[in-house]
Amino acid sequence: VVGTYNKTTGKQKLYVDGQLVNTQTHPSGNVIVPLTERNYMAIGARYNDWGFFSGSIDDVRIYNYALDEGEVLALLSEKVCIKEGDEWHYFKGVQEPPDEWKHSVFDDSGWQSGPSYFGYGREGITTNLEDMQGNYLTVYVRKDFTVNDPDAVTKMTLFIECDGPFIAYLNGIPIISNPFGLPGELLDVSGFIEELFPGENILAVEGSNDDINSDSFSFTPYFELTERLDK
Repeated sequence: VVGTYNKTTGKQKLYVDGQLVNTQTHPSGNVIVPLTERNYMAIGARYNDWGFFSGSIDDVRIYNYALDEGEVLALLSEKVCIKEGDEWHYFKGVQEPPDEWKHSVFDDSGWQSGPSYFGYGREGITTNLEDMQGNYLTVYVRKDFTVNDPDAVTKMTLFIECDGPFIAYLNGIPIISNPFGLPGELLDVSGFIEELFPGENILAVEGSNDDINSDSFSFTPYFELTERLDK
């Protein structure tokens, strides 16, 4: 249950499970909390012995502004994130890895691990591929993440920065690619929510340089998934 009151507009709104169920309008600038006739609001009770909630309140959050509908819905969601700087398993492309590398069943214990931002010759690189220049064009990276209920997922976004071509896979399924690379762009991949599994999932990305003899390379992916908690 979420209640909001905007003193500027006089709008008081009540949401249940993220859905707006009632709106009342009061004189704008009203400093008396509507419906209470007092300049305070009690949570779970009134100033008399009727018209109160019964039971226990597990969690209370108080904001100093009126949340909008999107912010109310966000309260019912949690983010699953693979952030920039998180640890990935990676494989240097001196040869191609087995085709199973992009699937969850693949054993990557023999791969190296390091935080994204991968590359060389740039400031801020956290996993330095100093032997890449002149030797190999591509690096393969993979990381697992957990989804409780795929049917509750409402949005997925993927950020890719890569100097050359890349392909991203979700549980072995190609979800996005670009033959020219990206300077850093947030991509909506919500159309592939149906490829998620309950439990462990794998995001795998192969990123390439545009020239094997280039004096620099940068490659970093990160990922965010929104899952409704009330599903």
